[in-house]
Parts: sequence; C-alpha cells; structure tokens
Amino acid sequence: YKAFQVIRENINSLKIENAHVIKADYRKALGSFKEEGVKFDLVLLDPPYGMKINKDIINTLKDNGNLNKNCILVIEDLTEEKLEYEVPFKLIKENNYGITSLQIVRYEGE
Repeated sequence: YKAFQVIRENINSLKIENAHVIKADYRKALGSFKEEGVKFDLVLLDPPYGMKINKDIINTLKDNGNLNKNCILVIEDLTEEKLEYEVPFKLIKENNYGITSLQIVRYEGE
C-alpha cells in the first residue's frame, strides 16, 4: 500500500496526466481496461516475483486492444523466468541484475 501511495504522489507532483495506477487483482484491472477501451503507450510490469503472470498480462493487453502501436513495455521478473517474444513484439533491450531481469519490449502491432 505504501508503494502505491508513493507512486500516486509522484504522478501528482509531476503533473502527469492520463496515468493509471491501480491497486487490484490484475484480472480485474485488465477487465476494466478492456471495458473502458484504455490504450497505452507505456506499460511498466513488475508483479511480485514467482507469480508467472507477465505473459498473461501482455497477451491480454494485446488481445483486448489496449496497446497502441509502438507501445513500450518495461518488464521486470526473475532472470530464470524472462520471456521470449514473437511478432508483434520486439525485444529492444535486456539486462540482468543478479536474479532480476529487465526487458524493454516494443509492441509493433496495430
């Protein structure tokens, strides 16, 4: 909860418009994005390690039409669980930091 509050405060202090910070189960959040027709230019994914949900989140965002063309996804996960990407996704950059993998991916779809 504290991290959620800090993120909201940072967004407000930077006067960033149209940012979505949601503290909810990811399936509920993805469902609301689909219903509202929300489209993203930037997605930051950093779920708790070991949940193995990044692939489901990415595919659901794509299937629901929530990613704008050239949307950037920044994905953090355990190095051993990093994803492989196929069209319409392109891995742009990847770094490993101990047990952590950070991947930057571009969505090249519609």
